[in-house]
Amino acid sequence: VYFKPNKYFDDSFNYNMSGIEVHHNGIQWIKNTQRNYKINDANSGNTHSNQISSNDLIKSDEAIYFDVKYELKPVFMIYGIRENSPAYIAGLKVGDIIFSINNKKAYQYSIQKITNLFQSEEGKTITIEVEREGQVLKFKFQLEKIL
Repeated sequence: VYFKPNKYFDDSFNYNMSGIEVHHNGIQWIKNTQRNYKINDANSGNTHSNQISSNDLIKSDEAIYFDVKYELKPVFMIYGIRENSPAYIAGLKVGDIIFSINNKKAYQYSIQKITNLFQSEEGKTITIEVEREGQVLKFKFQLEKIL
């Protein structure tokens, strides 16, 4: 067998520097609630509707209602951890359900985006929250090249 370098020969080799192997572990219902208000303008007879945050003050002449929407979102679980990897040393375990990565909910990622994050750059800090036996635990580690 003869191998000849192609156009990708000088490209860097990317691999998972976290040591975590993640897989899709089903779906979950996520509740998305938005608080809205309706202003009844007694002078003009007009009604105005807008979204507000829960921190906004509500006047007595406003009607408040909630829009509740449920969405199916993916659940990601750790199914493998490379021994002596940054994730292993930090304390992550097989079977941990990923709750968030770098303060972003796990369901906002795809498998490909998680993989890209774990291959991104040496020294990048990863903060990951996982659910283990009903408790949410937080871990922090840095991506590290082993090759």
